[in-house]
Amino acid sequence: MAASAAANEALSANPLLQDFDFSHFDVVNPQHVCPGIRALLKKLDGDLEELERTVEPTWTKLVVPLEKIFDRLSVVWGLVNHLKVVKDSSELRSAIEEV
Repeated sequence: MAASAAANEALSANPLLQDFDFSHFDVVNPQHVCPGIRALLKKLDGDLEELERTVEPTWTKLVVPLEKIFDRLSVVWGLVNHLKVVKDSSELRSAIEEV
């Protein structure tokens, strides 16, 4: 139980899972990549499944939520890839390859 609480706390502090207007490149580290991307994919998969269950074929009920799902993944993965270009390290490459 304590391990689960510690894992949840670590995920809640993961900068890749925080809402942001501008990317905080200075606080993202290689150890954030695997758990952050995996948790994000799990959340977005749940969002997509919920959308499929409740789909209404309208712009605001289908397209807008799909765009939010795609945009969130695109922004976070773009942040990680940008870091790989400007702050490359073996740890970051390994984390990217793992996910």
